[in-house]
Amino acid sequence: PMTVAEKIFARHMLNSDGSVGVPYVEPGDTGFARTDLRFSHEYVTPMAAIFFERYVDKDAKVNNPSTIIFFRDHLTFLDEVISEEKKKLGLLDLATQLKLKQQDFARKQGIRLHGELTDRKGSEGICHSIVLESYALPGQLNIGSDSHTPHVGAIGCVAFGIGTTDVFNSWITKDVRVKVPESVKIIIRGRKHPNVTAKDFILKILSLDYVRSGKALAKVME
Repeated sequence: PMTVAEKIFARHMLNSDGSVGVPYVEPGDTGFARTDLRFSHEYVTPMAAIFFERYVDKDAKVNNPSTIIFFRDHLTFLDEVISEEKKKLGLLDLATQLKLKQQDFARKQGIRLHGELTDRKGSEGICHSIVLESYALPGQLNIGSDSHTPHVGAIGCVAFGIGTTDVFNSWITKDVRVKVPESVKIIIRGRKHPNVTAKDFILKILSLDYVRSGKALAKVME
């Protein structure tokens, strides 16, 4: 028997012959898993793009660009909040280069970029929110360069954040290193009052000693 998350991992795990899917997994199993979606934002995309151009080839194409999404959402309003001291150090100019590098790489690779709005200041949206609303599907394995990537678990995905090196590697192979996590089962009993929302439930769960003490780190919570 497997949990929902373990079933998703099992369906995406790679075998030594390159085929995808194994009969079962259990917590602690390690290997590579085939992803369904990979996303990154302008903090991470440029560095991964430089890795790709340097260590693969400037003219090389990423693996399956239709399943990669880029976002401009972290530094959109930086010019309004950065201090004059940091501007003098050239940090705003450097941040602008991150934006331009992501745009250029997206154009060369044919990757969808959710960028800045054309009619006013701002971006199309927050990366993990747009993935949840417009891309992710139940049963998928999704990765992103944002610590809030597990957000899409709300619709029955396995999703987790990764760093620049894993982003770069996933563009080559479409795969990501995984260690099947333990699962935590949460049972909520009683009748929900009309004014109680999902946010209230998660805030209560986060307040529990089990979570606050770190015992829930790197685990799937169902």
